[in-house]
Amino acid sequence: QLANISIFMLLSAYQFLQGVRLMTHAGFMYPVKTCSTKVDNIMRKTQNCQWLGLRMMYLSLAPISWVVGGSRSFFVVACLLFQFFRSIDKQPEGLGYEEFQASYI
Repeated sequence: QLANISIFMLLSAYQFLQGVRLMTHAGFMYPVKTCSTKVDNIMRKTQNCQWLGLRMMYLSLAPISWVVGGSRSFFVVACLLFQFFRSIDKQPEGLGYEEFQASYI
């Protein structure tokens, strides 16, 4: 159980670090322009890394609740996490230029 918790926490930390790495890369390697697609793509990857890091951190709550409170607290936390993820989950936003570029192909 502790290994499961530590794996989720390590995956969470890894995703957060990847997001920071990508943001640093975008800030120092590319000049920020209004029509820059490279920076937009990197920032979108950063946002995905942050969401994955949060999900892994939230998913570690279920095994933690099992260790601390037993099966009943695990059930309550699992139901709350299900409702929470259902309320915040959304389809990733497009950049808006994919359809425009696809019309030229």
